[in-house]
Amino acid sequence: MSPRVRIESPASVMAILKQVSTQCEVPVYLQIQRLVKHAVASKLLQAGSRLPSVRELSEALELNPNTIAKAYRELELLGMVETYLGKGVFVSQKAISVCNRDTRAELNERLREVASLAALLGDTSASFTAAATAAFDKAAAKL
Repeated sequence: MSPRVRIESPASVMAILKQVSTQCEVPVYLQIQRLVKHAVASKLLQAGSRLPSVRELSEALELNPNTIAKAYRELELLGMVETYLGKGVFVSQKAISVCNRDTRAELNERLREVASLAALLGDTSASFTAAATAAFDKAAAKL
């Protein structure tokens, strides 16, 4: 089955992926995965969006093609992208549900960490809930 191609500006897709830094402690292949996930979650990339080829991205970022291939392979294993021989790598139809699942898991982990800090400070469940509600309302108002 061929992808339903969504035309994205190659420059805009490349601009998203050019945020990779070799100076960061996070391995480059993980940075690429995170950037693709974030771009899908924030609707900058949608199902059918074509990603740069391994060669295009490795040349643009001046990275080993094996690093890009590893990132794409792992994104494919996660269900985020699909590779079509001779056509390229595309954001999959189920990428949004994968992002939502992963984002929910990350949210729950961060909430546990913040709740632990609040408990260490001696906050009550009610004061923590009130602070969390206020923070949520402020963030939602910005959307």
